[in-house]
Amino acid sequence: MTVNKGIQAVLKVLFFVVTAAGLIYLFRDVNSSALMATISSSGSIVFIISAVYGVGSLSDTLAWKFLLPTQRSVPFLTLLQIHIAGESYYRFLPAGAIVGESVKVFLLKRHTSAETSEILTSLFLRKLLMGFAQVFYLGVAVVIGIMMKTGSSVKMFESIAMTVALMLLILFVLFGYAVTQGNFCRTILSLLFRIPHHRFTDAVKEYEHHFLAADRMLSTFFVSHRVSGAVSFLFFTFGWLTELAETILVIAFLGVSITIPQSMLFEPVVSLLRSVAFILPAGLGVMDAGYVAAFHSFGLEESVTVAAAFIIIKRSKEIVWIIAGIVLTVILGADYRSVVTRPSKTILTAESQ
Repeated sequence: MTVNKGIQAVLKVLFFVVTAAGLIYLFRDVNSSALMATISSSGSIVFIISAVYGVGSLSDTLAWKFLLPTQRSVPFLTLLQIHIAGESYYRFLPAGAIVGESVKVFLLKRHTSAETSEILTSLFLRKLLMGFAQVFYLGVAVVIGIMMKTGSSVKMFESIAMTVALMLLILFVLFGYAVTQGNFCRTILSLLFRIPHHRFTDAVKEYEHHFLAADRMLSTFFVSHRVSGAVSFLFFTFGWLTELAETILVIAFLGVSITIPQSMLFEPVVSLLRSVAFILPAGLGVMDAGYVAAFHSFGLEESVTVAAAFIIIKRSKEIVWIIAGIVLTVILGADYRSVVTRPSKTILTAESQ
């Protein structure tokens, strides 16, 4: 146990050292005085895009509510608070998605009458439909990029977006087909049991009946609740569009010559990079490199400095919502330290209550 903790500590230190070195190299050409002048006057835009993010959270929560079989037993305000609390962990913890989903399960069990199998089903459907919405969002960006017909650097993003959108579309269609067959969760369960970790498999056994129930619910949903799925998809799509709105507003604040169609071309690609790099807190390093590459491709003067200001403003918004999420976690009754260090134990605690 002590050896494992030592290895984990070394890996964490190594991660932060490598990330810090990468960011220093990435922003080595930043004009510090120009950057500080921009950031010092960015309070209003951080407030505005934080509010836009709040609108996106409202939309995502509405989408999630349509995926819960017991919709009336989950008050919207409660679900919104749980959503904000869970999503906050995505943004500052390595593999924060695991912790964030655990927080959602725990808090829903504590504050609603929803069954664990219903919660797990809704979370899986949420990921699936959100993925489809992201593919659609990327597709719109590709169409706009083709219509622009600008220089080769922009066509590079067009090609990347088109390739990734097609790959994701194929992937999510396959997932959707597998889910409708009625044994998807059973297959996932069998794979989890093969992981050579006794504590983990013991925790999974506690959920075996929920996995089997989730299979039945997933099959039923795609047969009897197609309208709810379609409405949820639309709300998720709107949520992705709020990310684009944030980018457009920050670019307008910075006064750089990037058009709305150009923003539609690079923002979905960078958002996707962040989603793929879920193991990193808030896609640290990956998202930053994506924005630097995008700004450079548009031939902006002092593109690295502009990108640095853009990223700092976007990250400041995330800090606001991270704080809000942690506060809500505590208010709603979860042990913050337990949530961060032992997410599976947190869920089991809720299950026993």
